[in-house]
Amino acid sequence: LQSGDDPDLYARDGGQGAAGLPVGSPALAPCVQGPNCRGIDTLKVLVVNGPNLNMLGVRDPRQYGSETLDEICERVRARATELGVELEFFQSNHEGSIIDFLQRSACGADGLVINPGALTHYGISLRDAISDAGIPFVEVHLSDIHGREEFRRHSVLEDIALLQIAGHRGDGYVMALEALVGHARG
Repeated sequence: LQSGDDPDLYARDGGQGAAGLPVGSPALAPCVQGPNCRGIDTLKVLVVNGPNLNMLGVRDPRQYGSETLDEICERVRARATELGVELEFFQSNHEGSIIDFLQRSACGADGLVINPGALTHYGISLRDAISDAGIPFVEVHLSDIHGREEFRRHSVLEDIALLQIAGHRGDGYVMALEALVGHARG
């Protein structure tokens, strides 16, 4: 990350830019080969987090719990190691950055765990990008969105998701990973 660069274009796990591209680089063409185009047996799962999830542990712990996003990612990483699954983590507060990441990364992935945050309720372009990726995905929410304010109860992703997991806080991510692995290996 260099001075003046947008930190949201950088992955959470090691400071690499989205797809390794510097800010302002032209977009890469999306993969057209489909899931697991890498041709290897190890499953790869993308774990994507949307707006404000970088604030977990500080943001309304009654609703979202006290775990930080990094702590949740460590738990998911530990379970992935047990399952023999490779993970790639990404978080951004910007819908376009998430879409860019998905378009660049879907080719090498067998599944997606996504907590879209507030994009759940209106992220039509995110929905389109996930649908275009052609990989199975599980939608995760830390809180029970169906028991919250009316505007939070509708998900634009739910009908295309393999599964929606809501209200299990950080455990929901592990449950989502296990569901994807079961689906892929089942």
